Amino acid sequence: MICLLVPYLPSESKLTRLLQDSLRGQTKTCIIATISPASLNIEETLSTLKYALCAKSIWKKPEINQRMTRNSLLKDHIIEIEQLKADLLAAHEKNGIWFSEEHCKQCIAKLELRETELVEAKKQVTVIGNQMGAVRDEYDQSIALLKSREEELDETRIILKQTENVLCQLEADLLRVTDKYKKEVIIRKAHQETEATINGVAIGLKKYRKNKNEELIHTFADALTKKLAELGQLMKTLRNSLKDNTTNFHSSQKQTIYSQVERVNAHFKGAQDLFQQIEKCEAVGDHALSGLKEQLEKVYLSFNSDVSSWKTVADCEQHSGKAISAGFNQLKILEQSVTILSSLLDSILRDIQDYLSNKSAALTELQTLGETTTTQELLHLQR
Repeated sequence: MICLLVPYLPSESKLTRLLQDSLRGQTKTCIIATISPASLNIEETLSTLKYALCAKSIWKKPEINQRMTRNSLLKDHIIEIEQLKADLLAAHEKNGIWFSEEHCKQCIAKLELRETELVEAKKQVTVIGNQMGAVRDEYDQSIALLKSREEELDETRIILKQTENVLCQLEADLLRVTDKYKKEVIIRKAHQETEATINGVAIGLKKYRKNKNEELIHTFADALTKKLAELGQLMKTLRNSLKDNTTNFHSSQKQTIYSQVERVNAHFKGAQDLFQQIEKCEAVGDHALSGLKEQLEKVYLSFNSDVSSWKTVADCEQHSGKAISAGFNQLKILEQSVTILSSLLDSILRDIQDYLSNKSAALTELQTLGETTTTQELLHLQR
């Protein structure tokens, strides 16, 4: 702001008086001298440069926790002025530039001190140089290590980027697999429910078929048992009737034979009586012979009829025996048929039981296979 208002800063200005306390003591002051290249302001420019040069030559001695007073500063300046006067007087009295003895001793002491400081400074420079070399080596090593670390970091970043890409891909795959797994779980549940329903229907059908087959078998067995009972009753009735007929036939034929025998005995007795009468009455005529002849013819005819009746009885007995044997043969055939039917019924029952057991085993195996397949697919999806 000041530079914009005035082209220079004079030494007698108010700013200089305001800054006079800041130009000494434990402060660092920066003075900016503003000059003008115009010939019109040459005096002001020279005054500003002179002031700046004087201000530049001021050396301060800042000390920590110590305040420089005005009297001590004046005392130092007075001592320095006395030394300069002594040097100047010595120079005027002799040829060349001469110093006072005291000043010379001080200069020699300062020179020795500075040489000592220089040696120490060189030593320090050497030590610092060595330290700088070590630090430089460490710096180079650190730089090399840093470069290697940067390369490793770049490689790690590349690997990290690749890993992130792979991770993103895996996350996408995981989401896809998760969705697929959820769908598979839903499908599996639906399949399991369907399998349970099918198993229930199959078990119901199996039970219904088993009950139906058992009912049919029981019905067939009951009907067959009833028919066999009726057949047995019929055969028993037939056997009893045949036995009764045979007994009646034998009794009737026996009575007929007995009557015929009695008749034959009567005829023979009549013949014997006739022969006795013939013996008693030898003098019988032709009439008696004709009567005898008639009696003999009657006996002969009755005997022939008896023989024919006996033959008929024998034929009847033979036919009745054949009928009885045929009835027994039919009974044997019926018994064989009943045995065959019972064996056939047993084989049918065994076949039905084997069929039902095979179907049950097949259903059990199918259910086990379905559960095993479901478990394997679930494990595969979990992996």
